[in-house]
Amino acid sequence: MTTQPSTASARSKRALAAKVAGAIGIAICAVIIVVVWLGRGAIAGAIDGLAADVNGGFERAVTATDAVATRLDEAATNIGAIAGDAADFASSSSPSSDRLAGLQSRLGQVGDRYVEIRTRYGEVKENVSSARSALRTLARFVPGVDVPEEPTAVLAGVDEKLQAIDGALTSAWDAVQSASPGSAAASALSDRLTALEGFVSGAAAAVDGVSARLTTAQTNASNTISSAQTIILIATVAITALLIWVLLLNVALFLLGRAWQREPRESASERPAA
Repeated sequence: MTTQPSTASARSKRALAAKVAGAIGIAICAVIIVVVWLGRGAIAGAIDGLAADVNGGFERAVTATDAVATRLDEAATNIGAIAGDAADFASSSSPSSDRLAGLQSRLGQVGDRYVEIRTRYGEVKENVSSARSALRTLARFVPGVDVPEEPTAVLAGVDEKLQAIDGALTSAWDAVQSASPGSAAASALSDRLTALEGFVSGAAAAVDGVSARLTTAQTNASNTISSAQTIILIATVAITALLIWVLLLNVALFLLGRAWQREPRESASERPAA
């Protein structure tokens, strides 16, 4: 006599458990999907910020590099002109101390402008370092992001040439300062300036190639960042698809629970009245 009520009670409990489990599963999946997409938006925004830092750093570096190359070309031209005047002065039969002083003054102006070039080149290195630092930050969070080493290697070559200019400029200045006024000092200055012109021209040629390398590095960095954004989007879509599948299973479980709840009622309605 008690079998039928107990069976109905068990079915009712089973139906309720299925509905509750399904409802909880639906809610959890919906929350996780929302969190996943909110997280993806936050990460994408952070990557966009890093991308702006990288692009800005490279663009400023390229601009500064072009300025350095132009000023080095101008410096090479000026140094060549001073070297020519010094050679003419050295061959003069009646050298003038005032003329030597003028050459010294012009060499001093070259030195002042070279300090400005050095400062501008420092901006190149600072901006390249800033861009690479932003890429390293991105690489810690997104696998597969490469930090280009090429700009650092190229700038190291320019550093060597600028150091050679430092030594040649110091040598030229020491030669003209330590020599007695006259053709000997002018001849020494001409020799030193000829060597200095060669170093400056070599540095200008090296810096001319840096701009193209930096532009290439910027393009590669942009492609890398774009790939990272794509990877994150694909991962988000894949996780969402999996969660939707789980959500549908929970919907099915919830509907199954409702169906189980209706079974006793339908059986009761079909039972003939006593």
